[in-house]
Amino acid sequence: MPNWVDQDLFVIGPPSDLERFCERGVTGTFGRARKSWRDEPTFRFDRACPLCGTEKRLDEHRSAILYRYVRSHTEAYFQLQTSWSYPEHFYLTRLTRDWPTLQFCCAVNEDMGNFGGVVAGIDGNITDLVSAPNDVRAQRKLVRQLMREWRRVASRDRPWMVQLPLRYIQRVQYGVDAVFEDEYANVLYLKSERDVRRLVRGRKSAVVYGRGARGKWIKAPGLCKR
Repeated sequence: MPNWVDQDLFVIGPPSDLERFCERGVTGTFGRARKSWRDEPTFRFDRACPLCGTEKRLDEHRSAILYRYVRSHTEAYFQLQTSWSYPEHFYLTRLTRDWPTLQFCCAVNEDMGNFGGVVAGIDGNITDLVSAPNDVRAQRKLVRQLMREWRRVASRDRPWMVQLPLRYIQRVQYGVDAVFEDEYANVLYLKSERDVRRLVRGRKSAVVYGRGARGKWIKAPGLCKR
């Protein structure tokens, strides 16, 4: 039985490029429409970012099991799992090379604790903090710094925040310009009040916050459906 490597991949970018990236990478069928094991949802690293030339010789995963897939116009979240290792070359080289308009952050965790960390491509710069657990305290400090930078990029110019109950979060496509706070994808940051109203329509348990003058989040009762 292999050791499994979980990957929580977030990708942000222009709607047209993000849609093409997802169309190439996501295969299979979700939910009850799946008829056989051949329809199992997968993420194809080799289709999203094809291997070129000598890269084809890499002993690297070509695909991953896809457990969850959540989309908005500007961000996609993929919950992935591979065996033994993860596609390091995909994250460190091909994703930014083939999709320069996209930014990404991926948490990598091997289930036996042999390695783990975060790899991210922000503004064209790759930061690789995936390693064996040598100096755990130092690695955690670097990861926290990187996550602060990622959250800054993800939420900039987005003065609205919406919280949704987790029961809404399955395989979802939000038809708004929004980014997710974490892998639960139930806290979203939005740019416009119009998108906020579209998102909360029909979701009676949604809670809306606006960013105050000092950067604090303040509940917006007029937009909440409670």
